[in-house]
Amino acid sequence: MIDWNIDQVIDQPTQTNYKSVTFKPVGGFVHGAFDESAAEIPAFHPATKQGFVVNAQHKKVDVLDLTDVTKPSLKQSLDVSDIGATVNSVAVHGNLVAIAVQAKVKSENGVVAIYDANTLKRL
Repeated sequence: MIDWNIDQVIDQPTQTNYKSVTFKPVGGFVHGAFDESAAEIPAFHPATKQGFVVNAQHKKVDVLDLTDVTKPSLKQSLDVSDIGATVNSVAVHGNLVAIAVQAKVKSENGVVAIYDANTLKRL
C-alpha cells in the first residue's frame, strides 16, 4: 500500500533552471534480432546487478549482467513459451521477478510467472 502525504503532491508544474538535458549512453546490448524485436520494458535487480528486459518477439525475458554497465552481456533468457503466447511486462520487487505472460488465446486470462532473482528459477 502506498501512503500518500497530500502535502507532498504537486499539482502545478515545477520550474527548473535547465533548458535542456543531454543523455549519453554508457553501454549497449544487441540480442541479434535488430528491427525484429526491441527491449520494450526493463527492470533492474540491484543486489545481483542484473537487468531484466522484455523480448516479446522471442517470448522471453533477457537477463543482462550489468556488473560493468559499459559492457552489458546476456546472462540467460527466461522462456515462458510453455505457459503463454508472449511476454507483456516485467517487474522486480525485492528478490522476486514478476513476468506478465499473455495467454495463447489473446482474449483469455494470462498469467504472472514469478522467478527468484538470485537463482533465476521459476517459483
